[in-house]
Amino acid sequence: ENELFCTGISGVFFGATNTLVGHPLDTVKTKITAQTEFTTSNSITSVIRNIYTTKGLVGFYPGWVPPFVGSLIFRSAQFASYEAAYTKWGENAVMKS
Repeated sequence: ENELFCTGISGVFFGATNTLVGHPLDTVKTKITAQTEFTTSNSITSVIRNIYTTKGLVGFYPGWVPPFVGSLIFRSAQFASYEAAYTKWGENAVMKS
């Protein structure tokens, strides 16, 4: 029971980290592909510079709340269900062999 709680908490941290690190990359990718006014040249660094100079650090996180909450829920459920299945099947003689 304690392991299930710990893996759920680990999933929450993974989900938070996943969004906080990955969302800026998705924002840059979206700006490159869909919003050509952000690309002054064909380089990723120019897009990053343009986002940062126009909107600051916050400009890398538009619409971050829904993916953040979804990732928290999904990753914690994923980690907890894996731990529950691993514990249950780890005790099974057929699965051990």
